Amino acid sequence: MIVSNSNVCSSPGAAEAPLPAEALQGIVTGLAASSGAPGAVLAVSRAGHTWSGAAGFQDLERTRPMHADVSFRAGSITKMFTGAIIMQLVEEGKLSLDDKLSEWFPKFPHAQDITIDMLLSHTAGVGTRWLDEPAIQLRVSSDLGHVFTSEELLELAHALPPEGAPGAVGLAYSNAGFVLLGEIASRITGSSIAELFEARIFAPLGLEHTSYQFDNPPELTSGYFEFAGMPLDAASLPQQAVLSLAGAAGALHSKATDLLRFQHAFFEDSTFLSEAALAHMKTEGDRGASFLGGGYGRALMALAPRADGSGYAAYGHGGNLPGYWSLASYFPEKKLAVTVMINATAHDGEPIDRSALDAAAAAAFEAIP
Repeated sequence: MIVSNSNVCSSPGAAEAPLPAEALQGIVTGLAASSGAPGAVLAVSRAGHTWSGAAGFQDLERTRPMHADVSFRAGSITKMFTGAIIMQLVEEGKLSLDDKLSEWFPKFPHAQDITIDMLLSHTAGVGTRWLDEPAIQLRVSSDLGHVFTSEELLELAHALPPEGAPGAVGLAYSNAGFVLLGEIASRITGSSIAELFEARIFAPLGLEHTSYQFDNPPELTSGYFEFAGMPLDAASLPQQAVLSLAGAAGALHSKATDLLRFQHAFFEDSTFLSEAALAHMKTEGDRGASFLGGGYGRALMALAPRADGSGYAAYGHGGNLPGYWSLASYFPEKKLAVTVMINATAHDGEPIDRSALDAAAAAAFEAIP
């Protein structure tokens, strides 16, 4: 049995065409069934109309129906927030995209050749084995409640073997690189990345259910990963070590509708990000080509490939941490924001990849005229 619920709201002066609630509920119900996760959430907004719905359950015991207003760990969607902070500092003249990492961390491998822009586009060659590094995994698992300090994070990042020469290695997706960006933003401003998120994004945009923290926020849904063949609820275990290690690359918690609001500001509000800043973030980092060809820009992914092969319909970011998969997709041609979330990262011994979330977001795009 699939349990579902939905909510539709409109602001004054919103466009007349309502969102297709029945079709959208069918999409999230299908996602809960096809992904293998206990439950799923889908939220969409356009022109003042917002729809959010859920299907399935928050728990494997099927005692708590999933609701659209639960909190999720948003994982690497955090990178969009960190990228926005960096671009704001660039526009304020406090930072240049050509500034070298050596200005802050002169002893970091290849620091004199790594630019801020390379870190944003994952082309700096900074080591990629972060949560996947065996030595780091051992440190995390030995004390799940440990909160890594900035000094410890820098030590771990410094010890990762480089992937290649900065600017020549191509795309080498690096969580450690975004942890470095968060540390740089903190050193420039004298504020922690948590304080920067609150002052520059959460408060101005009214994101009342979004937080950067290492403890469980209120209304965090259960999220399941598998260890030694057994499903474990990440929300019931200490996760401070995992979250503090994720840092500016992935320690965000949010609700689906908050992420909709963030996406509209990110892609539509020139007072949040200028048109020039947004255009730069949409430029593919490793080849400098049009981002519509696919790939990774600056803190931004190309999402939802078109069926006819003519490019990509959306920008945004996916994110996962043990037990949680999330996707934020923005479709410019319809000014449509879509958030998709499921509360599992593995099912029956197999990891759940992002394709199920991509398909749900693309289906929502197609369902809305």
